[in-house]
Amino acid sequence: MPRLSRTLVLLVGFVIGLGIWLVPAGFLGQPEPWDGNSPAYPATLFAAGLVLGFLAPGLPGAAATSVFLGQLVVLLWRVVKSPENSELWMIGVVMLGGYTFVATGIGALLGGLLRRRLAAPPDERRAPDRRA
Repeated sequence: MPRLSRTLVLLVGFVIGLGIWLVPAGFLGQPEPWDGNSPAYPATLFAAGLVLGFLAPGLPGAAATSVFLGQLVVLLWRVVKSPENSELWMIGVVMLGGYTFVATGIGALLGGLLRRRLAAPPDERRAPDRRA
């Protein structure tokens, strides 16, 4: 199974981060993805981390950072576009970081563990022989 390089993880994660912010704004009319009352935003971040972690085990920091940066670009673009509605943008960055690094980071760690577990040879998955 091929592994993504760090550069590719950063690029794919950045695009995913852009999409996580642009899709809710376009379809749901919400300026920030966490404005809804559903767990869709943290679940999406977790799923993104799970996929990136599976495709690039051992790089959970790169996965979470790239998704964060993709979202941050959209947030800062909205602050520049309409500064009159952006008094609390720094709180938004803190919330963005909290959600992203926790949910995406945990997803990436679990994705890496899942890949290692699935890629392990069958004899390593068995319980050890306990004959005495």
